[in-house]
Amino acid sequence: MLINKKKLILIFICLVLGVIVSYKETTFIRTKEVKYAQVVVAKSDIPVNSLLEEGKLEIKDYPESIVNSEFVQSLEDTEGKYALREFKEGTPLFESDIAEEKAIIVPEGMVRVSFSISLPDSLAGAVLPGDLVGIGYASNDGSTSEQLYSDVPITKITDKAGYDLNSDKSSNKYDITGVIPATVTVILKPEEAVDLKRYETKGHLFLLGY
Repeated sequence: MLINKKKLILIFICLVLGVIVSYKETTFIRTKEVKYAQVVVAKSDIPVNSLLEEGKLEIKDYPESIVNSEFVQSLEDTEGKYALREFKEGTPLFESDIAEEKAIIVPEGMVRVSFSISLPDSLAGAVLPGDLVGIGYASNDGSTSEQLYSDVPITKITDKAGYDLNSDKSSNKYDITGVIPATVTVILKPEEAVDLKRYETKGHLFLLGY
């Protein structure tokens, strides 16, 4: 089928417009300004529980679109703090990766296990990670109560939202639940951890202080 002259001209115009539009879009994408934010990263490999010193860290620019409040963005925020995990060179630091206290290392053959706790059952909140406590059990019907374990190290205490107790991320200053323990994580043998969770389903667990 023959194409007349007007159709040829129309096709040509459409092709030219398509090329112009594609060029403009490409130019816009290339020239669009990308905003950056500063992020603290490991300058070299950093072992767990190492004190974070300025010589081990550096500032790098990351696209602002991928940076959130979890990133450490100032070297001042790392002063006097320890690495809670191993950092490889170039790895960005997150707020949850650093702390003023060293991480509690789980010994070989042991595991971490968490259980729910209330304020009265957690020594009125007078416990901290690193403390050694006893763990007791009381059945729901009140027929049984006993001490299950002793000298158990606490590794983590969180509020009802799952944040470390009294951390900046914990409940706001007007919400007293931010200072009330809701979950405690401890270190036990694997079989002890399984038994602990079984006891938790049959009653409630409580801490014993020394």
